[in-house]
Amino acid sequence: MSILAPPEPKLDYVVHGDMRTARVSVRPTRHHEVFELFLVDAGMRFYVAEDHKGTNWVFRHRLFSRCVENAKRRARAHVKAELRAMKYKKTLNG
Repeated sequence: MSILAPPEPKLDYVVHGDMRTARVSVRPTRHHEVFELFLVDAGMRFYVAEDHKGTNWVFRHRLFSRCVENAKRRARAHVKAELRAMKYKKTLNG
């Protein structure tokens, strides 16, 4: 059995109403739900949030690139935790 590399998070640009946001999404396996984090532009700062409104934010910074880094790091950590849990049949989300 070959070991496949875990999926990489992808960055998409989306618009909700008049707000420009970006979304980092990843699906650990086809049996899991998609894990999404949103990057919300709030004028002088960018927020990494769990929803597109930016209310449940987990990280904020002035630079968009730092927010993308942080969101991708969190998505990779989520995938790693899901695959580790799946290995021991204790899935968190699937």
